[in-house]
Amino acid sequence: MKSPFATWLQIRFPVLDGELVGALHPSDAPLTPRQQEALALSDELIAELKSHDVIVIAAPMYNFNISTQLKNYFDLVARAGVTFRYTRTVRKVW
Repeated sequence: MKSPFATWLQIRFPVLDGELVGALHPSDAPLTPRQQEALALSDELIAELKSHDVIVIAAPMYNFNISTQLKNYFDLVARAGVTFRYTRTVRKVW
């Protein structure tokens, strides 16, 4: 993110492809500059997300789906072991 006052329209969230998916999963392989940039953005977005108690997302729907930009954001902040974890059992939440 360029500044704390940047809006989503000013940020170009990268589309996750095979190269970037590798950056968001821990491994011993060295990261490319593009992977390092995506990982830094992901870490920054997660830190921002965790710093708030309440998050309100207001977004238009396009053909019963969210925008590509919002989907790319979710892809960057949904990281196993960081923002969620897998478990053996599933708890019913309702």
